[in-house]
This record gives sequence, C-alpha cells and structure tokens, in this order.
Amino acid sequence: MTINPLCNIAQAVSIIQPNNETPKVLEKRGDPKLFSSSQTEKLSWKELTTWETLCKIETLMLEDELSKEVNVVQFKYLKNYCITVMKNEGGLLTYLKHFFQDGSVISSSGKASDILTRIDDILCRKKNKIPLVNYVPDFEYINTGSNGPSRTYSIKKEDHVDLSSVQKGIGFINGIQNPFSYAKENAQYLASLTGEEMEVDSKTLHPNESIASKILWLIPTFIYKPQDKEIIKGVHVKGVYNAAHGIFADLKESWYGLKGYNTKPARKVMKIWNKFFLKNPQGKFLMFCHSQGAIHVKHALSHYPEDLRKRIDVVAIAPCVYINPKHCGRVVHYVSKSDFIHHFDHKARRNVVDLTAHSNASFFLPDHSFQSPTFKACIRQNLEDFIRN
Repeated sequence: MTINPLCNIAQAVSIIQPNNETPKVLEKRGDPKLFSSSQTEKLSWKELTTWETLCKIETLMLEDELSKEVNVVQFKYLKNYCITVMKNEGGLLTYLKHFFQDGSVISSSGKASDILTRIDDILCRKKNKIPLVNYVPDFEYINTGSNGPSRTYSIKKEDHVDLSSVQKGIGFINGIQNPFSYAKENAQYLASLTGEEMEVDSKTLHPNESIASKILWLIPTFIYKPQDKEIIKGVHVKGVYNAAHGIFADLKESWYGLKGYNTKPARKVMKIWNKFFLKNPQGKFLMFCHSQGAIHVKHALSHYPEDLRKRIDVVAIAPCVYINPKHCGRVVHYVSKSDFIHHFDHKARRNVVDLTAHSNASFFLPDHSFQSPTFKACIRQNLEDFIRN
C-alpha cells in the first residue's frame, strides 16, 4: 500500500502523539529555533523546520490525487498547524528573515495563510459548499477576541410566529464593534417589532388548513364565525453574529470587504440561507443587515446561485456599502442624513431612501444605530409587507 505523504504530514502535525510509522515533524514545536528558514540539501522529516514543512505541504497539495485522499480530520490538523504558525510567525521580522536568508518574499505566516485558503477551498468541494472567491479564512483565527468567533443563532419565543409554515424566513446580521449580547438584542428588537398591533389574515399564516377547518368557513356566521384575523406578537429570526475583534481589527475587516475580500461572516450568512432553502425550496427570505453587515450580505449574494438569490429580499439599515439590486430579488437601503458611514461607497449608490433624523435620535453621535427611532417605521413596514404578501 502506497503511503500518502500529505496524510503523513497531517498526522505528524496533529496534537495526538504520532506512532512509529509517522515522521515527528513537530517534536519540538514549542522551540523558537524551529521557526527558522535554514536551507538543507538533504532533508529528513525529523529535521524539517516550520518553513520547510509549510513548503512541503504546499507542494504536496498541488497534486489533486494526494489531496483527495486526505480526510476532513487530517485537513483539520493541517489547518490548526497553519493557525499556530500564523500566531507565532506574524510580523515584519519574520518577513525580513526569509527575505535575507532564503531570498523569499513571503513570511512563514504568509505561506501558512495561503495554505489555509487552499485547504478551505478543498473542504468546500468535499462538503459541496459554495466557495467564496478572495476568501480570507485566517482573519478570524488570528483576531478572535472575548466575544468568540462569528456564528449563527436563533431568536425563537414561544408566542412568536414561525413563518416557515408559509415558506418564509427572516434573517439579521449586525455591524462592527457589537458584543454578542448587543447583536442579539438588535435581533430581538427586530423580531418583536411586529408585536405592535400588527394584524394579518389568518389564511396568510395558515394556507394549508385541514379539511375540518375549511368546513368551519362554510357555516353561517350567525352560528359560528372563525377567527379571520390574528395579532402577531413577533416572528422567528435567524441571526448571524458578525463577531467583534476590537476596533482596529474590525476596521481592517471592513477595509478587506470594501476591497472585495471575504471573511467568515459572509460564509455564515450563506449557511442560514442554505438551511432555509433546503427546507423551503420555493421559499422567500427577508434579510436585514446593519452597517458593516451589508458588506457580508453583498459578498454572500454575489456568490450565491442566481435562482435562489432572486428569492432573497434585502433591507440594509445604515449600510456602509450598497448592494447590487441585480444580485437579489429586491433591495432597499435606508440612510440617515445625519450619518456619514454610507458615503464610503457613494459610487454604488442605488435604491436608497434618505431619512431625516428622528427628534429622539442621537444628537452628538452619527444617527447610525439599528434601533434608532429614525429607522423604526421603515423596518416595521418591510416586515409587514413581507409577511402579508
């Protein structure tokens, strides 16, 4: 049986203790001396430095047949190794070290980042996921803070309506510098906005009534009158937490997004859409995004299958970018005249509603909050129209 060298190296860099058949590439993984770029004519596995290990992984991954034999767990080992290298090998000194010693123009951290991107592409194909062009998977690994990574969550209260019964879904993604508790609070605010005396036809919420229910509608109203109207106290919302990493890292991520690079939240947005359309192939989805969240929605839409994205409507509140209306069913951007964030993408300005700041909106700060009274009526109106139509 032929030994796959890429599987071998994946096993060697794993946390578990390698067996006698496995080369011990990282016998001294904590030793700073390992992080060197010395060149050796005849290399044995036990003598490989971090730089040489990365070069070997990169070379082996160019052979598709070898990559196909590596399982998901082994790719996880390789990913964790690359993340460890990036955390230890970042910075100008590492770059200069390789430049002078090897004539290389990339640091160990940079090479690990390239490999990580390649691994992510391969795993996407293995799992039949939609790949993201210009995806930067290492950003969140390096910058994850006390709020944890970007992730999905649900807002489901018992007295709120689950619109999946009528093949409809509602989503939300927050902007920068939002702790998870505040992002979730915004999603709860969105979910509860319909609870302010929103009345809809019962048949709108229950189109697939039982035969017994339909018979009740045939009984004369003076004998029995079925309830034809319902008050909605709230709706279920699928949320994507766009993780906060600190002001400078968040601004860097926004800059990446403006330049066309994708980070993890865009993939999470696609994840909630995938789950929804898997259960509701003919469904409609209403996506709310706030501030930087519009960047992630924009990128997710640009990579999403056209037949599905045409069934996604987008409501962007105080967005920092404008979404192409050709990439979704419908999009509307609401901006406050006292906010400046939306001017960063002024060349793409389309489908915009300019609002005068509410008298109770923040006076000293830009009118940029998702829960600003300036945007309340607009958010509620879009919810009502989506539920009723």
